[in-house]
Amino acid sequence: MTPYLDFGFQNCRCGYRDMFEVAEMVSNYGVAQIPLEVAFTDVDYVDKRRVSDKAR
Repeated sequence: MTPYLDFGFQNCRCGYRDMFEVAEMVSNYGVAQIPLEVAFTDVDYVDKRRVSDKAR
């Protein structure tokens, strides 16, 4: 069975400054009456905003 969240809109963006910016993004979806099921805030693991590799 397909999970419920697969039927809704999903947002993904890297580089949010803080949780306040994320909360504003979620609020803006509500104002625009766009149903948002999932918000991914980063797709990569980063350490101090550096690109990671297996050598580190």
